[in-house]
Amino acid sequence: EQYVHEFSTNGGGSWTALTTTYQTLATNVAVDGVVDFDLRITVPTETADYTQQSVDVTIQAVQSP
Repeated sequence: EQYVHEFSTNGGGSWTALTTTYQTLATNVAVDGVVDFDLRITVPTETADYTQQSVDVTIQAVQSP
């Protein structure tokens, strides 16, 4: 019963699993810059749980010194 949450910053060319720690999606982004990224969730091929699931993802922008 594992759901894998991943992000891609190159249009799905490669995927990185999200973790419970901070991860860097992009660096050196201008103040008015834009970074496109994709999110995906891989679900189990078989399951015993048929209840609705929900996911929250928080994106935090941090200014480097």
